[in-house]
Amino acid sequence: MPQALDHDPPPKNKLVPFGVLILGTGLLTLIFGKKECSDFWGDCMKAWWTSVRSRCRNIRRLVIYLDNGPKNSGVTRKLLRRIVEFLNSQMDPAEVLAVEIKQFTGDSLKTLVPRVIGQTAEAERRRGRSARPIRQWDEASFFVELERVGGAELCAIARRILDWAVPRATRIAWGTGGTAASLIPILRHADANHHLFNMHTGFGSSPPSIELQFQHHANKPPFNDHEKRIELLRRFNEIHGVSLPDDAIDGRPKIRLAQFTDDDVLEQFFAAMQWFVDEVRRS
Repeated sequence: MPQALDHDPPPKNKLVPFGVLILGTGLLTLIFGKKECSDFWGDCMKAWWTSVRSRCRNIRRLVIYLDNGPKNSGVTRKLLRRIVEFLNSQMDPAEVLAVEIKQFTGDSLKTLVPRVIGQTAEAERRRGRSARPIRQWDEASFFVELERVGGAELCAIARRILDWAVPRATRIAWGTGGTAASLIPILRHADANHHLFNMHTGFGSSPPSIELQFQHHANKPPFNDHEKRIELLRRFNEIHGVSLPDDAIDGRPKIRLAQFTDDDVLEQFFAAMQWFVDEVRRS
């Protein structure tokens, strides 16, 4: 007669997990494979980067914090260096660094010692090659550049948006991009800086736009609450002509300035942003 097992049946296969946690957003990616080795690590990092790079277009350096577990401790440092250098060759223009943090204890003392892995001459050469020129923009130069690339109509829209933001923000942070001008109204509240949005004159093929800051909001209350970001997304999607995807709540989606040529659309945007400001001030 059939017999029942009094414990879990033996597995046919065992899979090895590989995890990447983005500290800034809390986004966790888990990938499973059959064998833990340098090829597996490299393939997982490439797969992870492929899945997130569209949200990280402006990232120029990835810093990987290792947990000093049995598979990535100091005895395998050469292996880790090869992995990081391999990823650097595959993930241009981002530079990849690993930071190993060891803890030493004795008596009542505890010391944390960091070690950077993968900062090679080739990586430095590539970083220098792709480094962007820096320019400090201000209000006058921002509008000169915006008129050059977008014309007087977009300048008038941007002026209305800035005029709306100034009394609600603690300060305006002007960008330092070499080719694109930008500004971020920042609201200081409860010892935290809340970015209202990033208004820029266009990056590459991207036209002058408002870049929403969901990725930044996720790091601090009240919008570290997932439901709050869902509600904010809903309010933006109520704006005529705006249709942001669900995963926008973890990124920095854009709305083109040209979409605000209609006064009613611009007022809808102001209403959504005012709700954001009010929620921050109530927190």
